[in-house]
Amino acid sequence: MHSSMERAGEISRFFKSAISAGYSLMVFGAGGALGLFAQMVLAHRGYGPFWSWRLFVMVVASIFFLLLVWIVWSVLFSRMAGLDVSESLRLDALTYSPIFILLGSCISFFIPFINLDKTLLLLAGVGVCALKVRLMKKYSVLSRISERKFLVNAAVVFFLACLTLLFFWRILSNSPLHEGSISDDILVFFPFRFFAATTLRDGIIPLWNPFVFGGMPFLADSQAAVFHPVNLLLTLFVSAGSLAYKAGQYAVVINLFIAGLAMYFYARTIKLTPFGSLISALVFMFGGFLVAHIRHLPVLNVVVWLPLIFLFAEKALSEKRLAYSILGGLAFAASLIGGHLQMMLYVVFALALYIAFKIYCQVGDGGSWKEALKSIYLSVAIFVVALCLCSVQFLPTAELLPQTVRSSDVSYHMTTDFSFEFQNLVTFLVPNFFGGNPGRYWGPWTYWWEMCGYVGIFPLVLTLLALIFTKNRYVKFFAGLGAVSLFLAFGGHTFLHPVMYLFAPGFHLNRAPARFLYLLDFSLAILAGFGASAFVASLTGEAKQVLAKFYRVLGRVAIGAVVVAFFFYYGLAKNANTPGHLIFGNIVNGYNLFLLLLFLSIALIFLRLRERVNVSVIKLLVVALILFDLFTFGWKWYVEEVKPEEYYPQSEIVQFLQSDKDYFRVVNDGVLPVNAGAVYSIFTTTGSNPLSLRQYEGFKDQYDLLNVKYILSKKRPSTQGTECSVGDCDLVFSEGDNKVFQKRNVLPRALVVSDGKVVTNDAQTLALLNSPDFDPRRTVIISENLAGAMPVASSGPGKAHVNIDAYSPNEIRLSADLKNDGFLVLSEIYYPGWKAYVDGKEEKVYRANYLLRAVYLREGKHQVRMVFEPDSYKMGLRITLFTLAAVVLFLGFELGRWVVGRRSS
Repeated sequence: MHSSMERAGEISRFFKSAISAGYSLMVFGAGGALGLFAQMVLAHRGYGPFWSWRLFVMVVASIFFLLLVWIVWSVLFSRMAGLDVSESLRLDALTYSPIFILLGSCISFFIPFINLDKTLLLLAGVGVCALKVRLMKKYSVLSRISERKFLVNAAVVFFLACLTLLFFWRILSNSPLHEGSISDDILVFFPFRFFAATTLRDGIIPLWNPFVFGGMPFLADSQAAVFHPVNLLLTLFVSAGSLAYKAGQYAVVINLFIAGLAMYFYARTIKLTPFGSLISALVFMFGGFLVAHIRHLPVLNVVVWLPLIFLFAEKALSEKRLAYSILGGLAFAASLIGGHLQMMLYVVFALALYIAFKIYCQVGDGGSWKEALKSIYLSVAIFVVALCLCSVQFLPTAELLPQTVRSSDVSYHMTTDFSFEFQNLVTFLVPNFFGGNPGRYWGPWTYWWEMCGYVGIFPLVLTLLALIFTKNRYVKFFAGLGAVSLFLAFGGHTFLHPVMYLFAPGFHLNRAPARFLYLLDFSLAILAGFGASAFVASLTGEAKQVLAKFYRVLGRVAIGAVVVAFFFYYGLAKNANTPGHLIFGNIVNGYNLFLLLLFLSIALIFLRLRERVNVSVIKLLVVALILFDLFTFGWKWYVEEVKPEEYYPQSEIVQFLQSDKDYFRVVNDGVLPVNAGAVYSIFTTTGSNPLSLRQYEGFKDQYDLLNVKYILSKKRPSTQGTECSVGDCDLVFSEGDNKVFQKRNVLPRALVVSDGKVVTNDAQTLALLNSPDFDPRRTVIISENLAGAMPVASSGPGKAHVNIDAYSPNEIRLSADLKNDGFLVLSEIYYPGWKAYVDGKEEKVYRANYLLRAVYLREGKHQVRMVFEPDSYKMGLRITLFTLAAVVLFLGFELGRWVVGRRSS
């Protein structure tokens, strides 16, 4: 009887929670309608995007529909459970309604929805979240969490968010985050982000990029990272079909915040104190490697997730729960899909070592081999889930890589490029010893950001304290990981690198071993957290003696550092009025800052030894010193008064090209940024991408076949080779020193030819294409044997008309009218996955004229649809969606079990 009453009570509480969740969903929708109304009012006054009344009415109608569903739900289930719903609803109206209305209004106001289905999808998602929160609250789960622990963690999260915004203060003002020279970010990665965000906003998955290199796979290029969570957020910032560079930089801000947040909670998981965890988070997120690579968004997309991966791996292997392995797979997938293959390899390397360390510790603690096998199974689950979730990216990438210029093995000499030099060890103390930006850097390799691993002076002191005072296994592991990473960063300077080159999978394909500094910085951040925890812990007699001895040794080091300073001052005086004066001046400035930070560190240790200052004050001083150090190092080097928009202006040349509504390509000879075609929607034959198609390298000068109409140059095009000769082009537009030359007799984007010739040897094909007797308007060279039932087109006379009806990145629609059979030849790059549908029936797409596409057509009128549907993408999408659905169902089931377990306990 008693158990049945308890069961009835649980059912009653469940129905109350469900009713409240429905109410929360309804008021959230009402808030969304208010936000849309505000958008419309502003639009009529000339601000923001235009919202139609039809959209507004549809949203309001959907809100009333939700209200009706909620009323029916309330009446039906309240009668079934015998509930008095009025009290619960009054509570909701007084407490939750304002919150949900405000949340709905803000989201719908600041995020321009494309259409109603996305609005309803978001409403449903928030409703599910509301239901979970209500259920957990009704079952008193949240109330069982330590209030103090929750408040401390919340305060740290808020503090890290504020610090992130403060560090990137110029992004939030009028000064963009960028160094004073053109870098990969502005030339390569920003066009990637721009094209992906604007295409997704149009409701198209960007499988193909037609605007660079004559067209090439886009999603398959891992650097594009189309499905990375942070990159997907950029779609929300697209306005009027454009993505501002500053909006793209928000991804950098989000990534660094994720890095700090994940590091804090991972440190808490391995039993670091909140203070020590905070120090680890600060050192990791504002340390040298991450800050130096803010120009490389694919690098950040990958590396910031490592602490979260370690967190779930730690929980999975310690508590032996598959749910944590699934969560670890989700975090691991977010890293792997980030877009930088080399850093992915380093993350896999670190995770494999960490798992091996955990299993070794479990076996060493007397654990059975059965438990070890279970740990292996849970570890494999992390990798399997991550790989399956990333299939939508990995399978197209695996198809692309063998066809790129990077398909062959990298020579050993090339893998040692950008090795960390022994002399660069000094930059761990004086980060700008060799200068700091491309204009003043005089150290090895000229790229100072690849040699940067600075984590601050006091964090190094804390690392030494961790090695002295803390003897747990995590300190030993991260000390070992840091040491191995440092030796690997030295690259060809140590024998460890050739060993990895020979035996470690994937290491023979990458250069820049100095990027192993990432794992070194990660390890130093954890060790600094352990050192910080020990530094503020109660000082016993023995510990105080050890700290006092360390204080005296550090004092002697400081005296020696002062003596060394005189040599730099001597060099500064000796090189007065010479070019060396600038170098020594830079060294002296950096060294003086190092001395200041060193003496402040010693002063903090002195205050701790005297024990006359409250520990809370010591903690505050430690945080202040580390922030002063890292912020002084970081923000001034990477934020200068250079507006990247200057590299992508709406110049007169761009307007001239965009005003021509014909289909054509442009040769960009240094007038526009290399990947500007993706920003301006201008078809170009040029670009910058290490994963460009290998065959295109031998074809890019075929201007006629590539439908080249304009050549952008600062001088008249050369008369050599296949480039436009003086008699073949005319100057049609100029802007300052930049000129636009137009070719005569431009070959159209699509045409029908009457004669086909089969040549399967690529060298012979290129020779025929370069022959003066070859006429691409009459003859097409097919690079594969024709289907048996398809004869070669006759060489007899015939007329044909072709029109491009619609053109989008993944699809081209054409109408053709042929008097005789012939080949429809498109000046589009051939790649596996392009399919042709003639009058609704699939036909074979041939590789024609070395690297173009051709479809055989019979005489008559035809509707041709050419669409990019690579099997690798479709298979990867199925695997990813199936895995994602399985993960959601499993985690939902585990959440339900956890709620019931908490309730019963």
